[in-house]
Amino acid sequence: MKRESGVGGRESENPDTAPVSDPRPPTPDLRIATIVFIAAFALYLKTLAPAVGPTDSGELTSAVWSLGNAHPPGFPFFLIVTHLFTWLPVGSIAVRTNIASAFFSALACALVALAAAEILLMPRHARAPVEEKRSKKKQRIDRSAGRTGLPKSRTGESDLRPSRWVIALIMLATGLLFAFSRTLWQFATVTEVYAINSALMAGVAWGMLRWARTRDVRWLYAAALLFGFGLCVHHVTIGTGAIAIGVLITRVGGINFWRTRTTLIGALLLAAGMLVYVYLPVAASRKPVMNWGDPASLSAVWDHVTGKQYRAYIKTTGEQNSAQIDRYFGVVGHELGPSWMPLVLLIAAGGIGLLWFRQRTIFWYVVLFIIGNAAWFAIYPVTNDAPAYAIPTFIALLFAFAFGASSIAALAGTDRMRSVIAGAMLILPLVSLVTTYPFRDRGRYWVSHDYAENGLRSMRPNALMLTGDWQLYAPMRYRLDVEHARPDVEIVETGFLLRQWYFGELARRYPTLTRDSRREIDALVPMLGPFQNDRDHLDMELFNRRIDDVIISLIEQHLRRGPVYVSGEVAASTEPRDVNLRKRMSERYDIVPRGLLIELVPGHALRDVRYTPLEMRGVADGTVRYEDDDEVPTEIVPAYRAIFVMTGRYLAIEKKFDEALLAYRVANTVDPANLSVEREMQLVASRAGK
Repeated sequence: MKRESGVGGRESENPDTAPVSDPRPPTPDLRIATIVFIAAFALYLKTLAPAVGPTDSGELTSAVWSLGNAHPPGFPFFLIVTHLFTWLPVGSIAVRTNIASAFFSALACALVALAAAEILLMPRHARAPVEEKRSKKKQRIDRSAGRTGLPKSRTGESDLRPSRWVIALIMLATGLLFAFSRTLWQFATVTEVYAINSALMAGVAWGMLRWARTRDVRWLYAAALLFGFGLCVHHVTIGTGAIAIGVLITRVGGINFWRTRTTLIGALLLAAGMLVYVYLPVAASRKPVMNWGDPASLSAVWDHVTGKQYRAYIKTTGEQNSAQIDRYFGVVGHELGPSWMPLVLLIAAGGIGLLWFRQRTIFWYVVLFIIGNAAWFAIYPVTNDAPAYAIPTFIALLFAFAFGASSIAALAGTDRMRSVIAGAMLILPLVSLVTTYPFRDRGRYWVSHDYAENGLRSMRPNALMLTGDWQLYAPMRYRLDVEHARPDVEIVETGFLLRQWYFGELARRYPTLTRDSRREIDALVPMLGPFQNDRDHLDMELFNRRIDDVIISLIEQHLRRGPVYVSGEVAASTEPRDVNLRKRMSERYDIVPRGLLIELVPGHALRDVRYTPLEMRGVADGTVRYEDDDEVPTEIVPAYRAIFVMTGRYLAIEKKFDEALLAYRVANTVDPANLSVEREMQLVASRAGK
């Protein structure tokens, strides 16, 4: 069994577990990693969103600012660390938390470069004895014969490593490829958890690979602690690499390594990192403005961390899994460069093949990293953030790319030519930069800010708004909670009415509103537990009716104090479960378009409606470009189109044809591919005699 020593943080060696590294192993060039960090950070600051971002950014920014709780699994490490950036003396709170994403994304790029260098610094063709049973047998024969020289891998083959120039250039290319990749860049310019999660994943990889090369246990300990922290951010994506890490440890240290003190210390450090989850109940006890799930009890913390409310979305059928795998390959196919020039993927594929022959342990580490990530992607469908779930695959492919690129350079006959070939690899991140920049420049991204502001400006004083539009609710929550805009406004997220904890939050935020609707709320709340845990035995028709009762009650009670507004998807929902709600609303209220929202007015009579211009910077003016699956063309543009068409129809009924045409023209500008808008506009123009 291997003996351990605390001297210098290294483990003592015996012939059966000797590391494959030199006694005084070389180190990666930290200057290259620094260059990667500075270049990436400067790029991300240049393309940084100047306001709150889309999707979860508004909710996360509110949770960061208030040290509250975000959606499952809570991301406590992200919340705590990013909160430090709210102290920066620049810009709004949203800009400061966006800067945090830029910083951690740039750090991730530097760490990926360092991790790739560790692979390149490992001797080629070397096999640790724990990797090859035949090698063990030969060593025993050598020892019995009195031959005690160093293994060949530690003498004759160490010169197969690339030169320091080659390693430095490939480090630079690898780090910049990650910096200019579509997904990391996407989340580097807005507030999201994937930036710091990527940095932690890359840090774990660097620590594990450096330990594998040098057998310095301090790096293993650092990786264990970072892994624990990572599990306190986005445990799904970082957790998919657990099998790869386990195999790496086993092949480098041997099966007996798992019974050593080193493993115990590493496990304790990992557990120490996970203690950050204690933050959740502590934050919940303060009742912050953003307290998703209210994880105050042990059971609530467990449900929150394990994402109980999302488990129903896990796919199990072959057809669904196949569709997710197709989506996975689609994401990977255009991530590290344009799809029309897949050179990075080809070099990475070659690198994986060469790793099988030259670094079998690293081969399994890379391949299992990819397989574990793809397996989770196959069973769990994601909408807005799907590419982020494939970040572990991107990192693994970059490791394979680094090895493949260095192998290509090694084909040259001289050191000079090897350096030239390695330098030529820098063309690949340059191509990625040029092709990706137009779609990732968020320097003029005001879309989410304007979307929320348009909603707020559409409401008269003391208004209530009901919405199920997360792209509207999240940035509006930020505007209300952090920037204290419109304190007279109350907003309710209708999708949250399915969650028991939300009624506690509503009672704290709007005590009068919930008190007036207490009867309907008390009738619904007992059904929320069965809905969460046992839907098969729940009377869904009665359940939907109870939800509708709550919504109608909230509207009726608030109309006594002020106006009530709904967003377009509430007023015109096409979901079968909303048929009854639409019917009840249309029987009692006139649906009147007001700016971005729809006012619910008792009675049925034509109201004074005017065309209201809305601020829509970056939506369709060409200042910001979007890919087809981005949230702006898929969610925000349809919402704008729908409200302008509804306004145009209402104005046409009132025979205000000029104003109706203005609304239709804007709808057509926002969504020129929608032919139905063009047809309606022509019909109104003909009625107006134009």
